[in-house]
This record gives sequence, structure tokens and C-alpha cells, in this order.
Amino acid sequence: MWSGGIAASSGDVVVLLNNDAVADHGFLDRGLAVLAAGGPRVAAVAATVVLEGRFAPVAAGDRRSADDLVAPDGRRWRRAEVGQTLVNGTGVVLDRSGNGRDRDWLRPLDDGPESAPLFGFSGGAAFLRRGPLEEVGGFDPTLFMYYEDLDVAWRLRLAGYEVRHAPDAVVVHRHAASSGSDSPLVRSQSMRNRLAVVLRNASAGFALRVVLRTVGRLVRDVLRPGSAQLTPAAWWRLCREAPAVLRHARHARRRDGVGAAVRRRVEAALEPIG
Repeated sequence: MWSGGIAASSGDVVVLLNNDAVADHGFLDRGLAVLAAGGPRVAAVAATVVLEGRFAPVAAGDRRSADDLVAPDGRRWRRAEVGQTLVNGTGVVLDRSGNGRDRDWLRPLDDGPESAPLFGFSGGAAFLRRGPLEEVGGFDPTLFMYYEDLDVAWRLRLAGYEVRHAPDAVVVHRHAASSGSDSPLVRSQSMRNRLAVVLRNASAGFALRVVLRTVGRLVRDVLRPGSAQLTPAAWWRLCREAPAVLRHARHARRRDGVGAAVRRRVEAALEPIG
């Protein structure tokens, strides 16, 4: 868990790196330089994560593979001997439906960067000031995996801190080496934790909208099992866990002590629903 490793460390800056990622030359110096240049109000810096290997676009008529990676524009990419280097992410973007995504996901490295405003960092490669991290309560161990980094970034934003990007602090990531790209675990854990993070950090109107969208997704999955995002068993598990998730979020909101006006101000800069 992130929290255990951070508690065992002692530096003023915490550097996070996935177990399936390798830091490029100069990674530490370049990331720390951006953090220092930003001053004390910059609490975190997102590194640039590129995908290991080469990728080629999948032709329209080719059979789809479970290992294909899908870009926001719907284009599919597949590992190839000869191809392009793709970006895994340059931080995290949050939209108004509560969905977090990697900024610049599957952008060819030589193309221009995405213009979406940076909201947070990916826990796979980031630099965090210990003081602000402790101030907002650190990582929430109940999230286990997925959205736990977005949760911290959201709380940092609510506390008035900024998150920036270090373009030249690069790591190479073996995407989905630990958990798969689109496994049932990834889908169910992401659905659960997205709801948990929104309930903790969002304004009442924002949270209600996300809850209603989640219920709508449940209904669609039940009525159309062939295109379901989660299995009936996964939805049943989420429904059983929902009361505990809600209680935890309510207690955490009370402890965080953030007013509704601050929550709405942070949400005003979010991406439109995709």
C-alpha cells in the first residue's frame, strides 16, 4: 500500500513509481526541479509516462484483440515490431461525470500534447511534497487500487494546492503488467472507487449526478448483459458495499472540513463530460 511505504520514508518529497515502470536518466533531478520551481503551493508534480515497446494502429477491418489499447478517439493500437512510441500519460484529467483518465493517453510521443487542463497526478510516477500530503490526510487505504491518486489530488486541490507536470521526467511503463488492461477487477474496482472518491470530495449536486449515472449504468447492464460493463455478481458486490462506502465518505468529508463553495470552485474548472 502507498500509505505503508510513505510512512516508512522520511524525506520532504515522496517519489512514487510503479513496480512495472523504469525511470529514465535524469528522472529524479528533472521532477524535483519542477517541484522546487513551483514553490510551496505546488504540492505534486506528474511525470511523463511512456509505454514500453512499439505500437501500430489497428486497421479498420482487422479482428479486435483483448490486448488492443483504445485511444479516446476510438483508434485501436497493438504492439508491433515496427511502430511508434506512445504516451501512457502526463498526469490525470477529471471530468464532470467523476471519471478520471490519463492525459495524453496513447498520443504518439512526437505529436503535440493534449490541451486538457491537468487536474491530478498518476500514482505510477509522481513527486509529492510530504507536508501537503500529510495535511490532507494522505492516501485512503480503503481504496486499495484505482482512483486513490485522484482522491489525493482532489483533496490537494480543495486545500488550495496545485499539481503540475514535468515533461522531461520520463518513465517507461509496462502497461497493465500487474492487473490487466480491461479485466473484471479493473472495471469493478474503478466503478467502486470512482463513486467513493466523488462522494468524499464533490459538491452535493455533483455527487448526486454521479450516483444517478451509476444507477443508470447498473440498469443498462441488467437489461443488456451482452454489452455490460460489470457482471451481475460485481454489481451485487458493489451494492452490498455501498452503505459502508457512503459512511466512510460522510465521516471523511466531516473530517476534511471543506465548504460547499470551495468544492464548487474546484469543479468549475473540470473537463466537460466526454
